[in-house]
Amino acid sequence: MAIKVMEIEFAEQINPIRKLEKYKGTRIVTMAFRRQVFQAVGNFDVALNVGSTTRRAGNMERFHRVLAKGYSTFYDALAFVWHLHRRRDKAFSRQLQDNGRSFGAYLLTCDRNRTVPRLDILHFAWSRWPNRLLLRCLMLPGWLACKLVVSELLGSLQSPFADREGYLQAQRLAALFGVEPLVAAGGVR
Repeated sequence: MAIKVMEIEFAEQINPIRKLEKYKGTRIVTMAFRRQVFQAVGNFDVALNVGSTTRRAGNMERFHRVLAKGYSTFYDALAFVWHLHRRRDKAFSRQLQDNGRSFGAYLLTCDRNRTVPRLDILHFAWSRWPNRLLLRCLMLPGWLACKLVVSELLGSLQSPFADREGYLQAQRLAALFGVEPLVAAGGVR
């Protein structure tokens, strides 16, 4: 059986706002990169990965840098990934709060790396992102849906503080292990 791989989009065809939301709502759990992509784009940003105060935006930000550098991405529909979702309301609410925190940190990193103009990021952060969440609350009936949307919004309000602490944590780890602290991930500037 032949494996079909579908090319998603070339980065130069994606407008800045589309670059910001390209991977919003997706979970990137299995990936492979060519060595020259790592050399051109850089490693994962440890200040954004799981275990940091920002929670889990490292994959999303990494793919953003790949697109910002002009590389294309591919999707293999035959790749199989098993993912278990949270089964309790409290755990799911916490996950959505973490999602809001990590997505906000991702937007701040895009600004820091200058992969998208600051005004486009501000426009997205203050108009499109919250409005989409609030619309979801209105369209999905029930108290639980609104509670989950509020959880993500609360997480987004925590993101500037978590982002700052994540980068301080990354600098402390760099000093501990005697490596250069991360200034701009992948040198995208």
